This record gives sequence, C-alpha cells and structure tokens, in this order.
Amino acid sequence: MFSLRYRENIEEMFSYSYLEFVLTFLIAAAFTYAAALKLTDLASFQMSIEGFGLAPSWAVGWISVILPLLEIGLAVALLFQFSKKGALWGIGTLTALFLLLLIYALATGRIVDCGCFGKGEASQRTMFLGIARNSVIIGMIFWLLREKNLKRVC
Repeated sequence: MFSLRYRENIEEMFSYSYLEFVLTFLIAAAFTYAAALKLTDLASFQMSIEGFGLAPSWAVGWISVILPLLEIGLAVALLFQFSKKGALWGIGTLTALFLLLLIYALATGRIVDCGCFGKGEASQRTMFLGIARNSVIIGMIFWLLREKNLKRVC
C-alpha cells in the first residue's frame, strides 16, 4: 500500500500539470529577476545595449527602461495566467530576439556583456552561455505552447 501511494505521488509530481507549473514559474522568475537587475543598474544595462551597436544612441535610454518593464509585465501575465498564450509568445519573441542578438554579436566579432542578469563579464564564454540559456528557455516555451497544454488553460 505504501509503495503504491509513493508511486502515485511520484507520477503526480512528474505529471504535465506539475511540470507545466514548474516551467512556468522558472520562466517568470528568471524574467522578473533579470528585469529587476537591469532596472537597478540602468547605466550598466545601457552600456550592454550600446555594445551591440544596433540601437541609435538616442534610443538606448528608452530601451533600457522599457525592455525590463516589458519583461516584468510578461512575467506577471504568465505567472498569474492573465493571458498565458500571449505571455508565452511575448517572452518567446523576446528570448528569440536576445538569442539572435548574441549570435549576431559573435558573428561580427563583438564581445559584449549581454546584460541579461545585470552587469557581467564580457567574454565569448558568457556569450555562449547566454545562447545556451536562451535556447533552453525557448525549448521550455515550445513545450508549454504545445496544443495539449494550452487546451486546459486558454
């Protein structure tokens, strides 16, 4: 009897609903944490944006404020399921954009601090870690966007 109940608990823990909750929470927490770090050190985040060399100088200040606020808004919408599908698409789009920016920087020989989680070391290693992290987040989002998972929520 004990082993059957234990097995049921394990199966429930790894069920789609539990895994869906964990992935949703991890994505929302990561975006909220990253946005909070950016907002607490705007000067460093502005330097990171400038390092990519794509935004005009007049827009860097606006981007450095609007982007973290957008990240927090999407994370809150995802966590509290205001529009889970919309929030996942928004976060997925931002993450894909971040991924493409890192790939672009590496392809053009720029070694930049991505600014993802506050001020960090600008090196190829950290850029590759950023690419890996963004790829994992995109994979998590694809899993959450699967039709089977959205039928229960949307």
